[in-house]
Amino acid sequence: MVMKLCNSINYRLHRYFAGSKPVFPMIIILCFIGSMYTFKPMDVISGYIISGVFVFGLMTFVTFNIGGSEEKVEEQILFLRGNSLIDYYISRELGLIVICALYSFITAIAPVFVNAMNGFNFFTRSLTVHDVVMGIILLFGSGLAGTLIGDLLNLRIMKNRKLSLMLTAMIALLTFSNDGIQQKVSYLGILKFLLPPIMTPAKIFSGADVINTGKMLIIFLQIIINYVVFTAIKIAVMNKNRFN
Repeated sequence: MVMKLCNSINYRLHRYFAGSKPVFPMIIILCFIGSMYTFKPMDVISGYIISGVFVFGLMTFVTFNIGGSEEKVEEQILFLRGNSLIDYYISRELGLIVICALYSFITAIAPVFVNAMNGFNFFTRSLTVHDVVMGIILLFGSGLAGTLIGDLLNLRIMKNRKLSLMLTAMIALLTFSNDGIQQKVSYLGILKFLLPPIMTPAKIFSGADVINTGKMLIIFLQIIINYVVFTAIKIAVMNKNRFN
C-alpha cells in the first residue's frame, strides 16, 4: 500500500518535473529574488513577509496550471491502480505539497546565499538560523494556501477554465485584501474563517525585530486547518464528479 502510494507520488512528480512546467516558475522565482534583493541594507523580517505573499501568488498560479493540464486518461489509470480512493487523492495532494515545499524552500533559502555573496552584510542585522527556519515555515504556509486556492476549481470541479481562472483570481485578491474588507464591511467577517491568513504575518510581524515562534506556529496551524477542511470538501466534489 505504502509502496503504491509512493510510486504514484513519484510518477506525478516525474510527470511535472520532466516536462517544461517548472521552467516558468523558476524564472519567476529568479526574477523575484534578483529584484527583491537588489538594494541593501534590507530588513530581514520584511524580506520574508514580502516573499510569503510572492510564494502565495506563485503557488496559486502553478497549481492552477497543474489542475488544468491533467490528462484525463492518465488520471483514470492512476485512479484505477490505487488500492483505494483515499490513496489516489492522498497521492495527488502530496504531489502538490512536495512541489509547493520545493518552491517555498528555494525562495526561503535565497536570502542566505544573497547574504553570503555580500560578505554577510546585506541585511540590517545578522541573518540567523531562527530567521531562516521561521522564514521557511512562513513561506511554506503561504505556499500551501496558494496551492489550496489554485486547485480549488480544477477541471474535475469546473470545466469552464476561463470562469475558473476569473474566480480563482478573485479568491486570491480577496485573500490579499481580507483585513481591509472586514474593516469596511463588518458583516463580511466570515471571510476571516473562510480565507487563509496570508496577510496576518505582515500585520503581526511588521516592525518586529524577529518572528515570534509561537505566533508563527499559530498562523501556520490556521493555514493547515483551512487547507485540510477545504481540501476535504474539494475531494468530496471531485469524487462525486469522478471522470464524467
